[in-house]
Amino acid sequence: MFTLHLETDTNQHCPFWFTKTDSKSFCSYVFFEHLWQAGNDPDVIGMLREYFDLDVEPILKVASEDLSLDDWLAEGYGDEVEWRKQMETNQAAWQPSQELLRCVQSFLQALDGDPDVFSKLGISEPYFVKGYFRQDLVDLLRMAEWAQNTDAKRVRLVLG
Repeated sequence: MFTLHLETDTNQHCPFWFTKTDSKSFCSYVFFEHLWQAGNDPDVIGMLREYFDLDVEPILKVASEDLSLDDWLAEGYGDEVEWRKQMETNQAAWQPSQELLRCVQSFLQALDGDPDVFSKLGISEPYFVKGYFRQDLVDLLRMAEWAQNTDAKRVRLVLG
């Protein structure tokens, strides 16, 4: 299973990580259930996005590890055409650090403003109910703040 980390255009290593989780559940709910396999039940991120009328695009911009064509082919991920498409996706995942920061802040403000949202929406998954999702957002916010404070112009979330 994949974990998530933050890259910056300054190539500095982010000193922050997910404090309560290893980000696998975050990746599962945000990327696999919401972004790539839309229509899954439950799509908790989709439910929260609609309920709060949030723009969650900045947390949906995600790259995979940048691989050379030779490594891509050796790993059996596909052919050169698929590699080129993935590298374009990776480039498109770059965004201003402020966009990610605002998105995560808005999500946290919405959750904090409606602490009963999960019960209202019938969400019972422990990841959400026990506060792990919220903590992952807090940790992601810390990463985005760090990036902005290091003068990174662009950041991207990377699954690896």
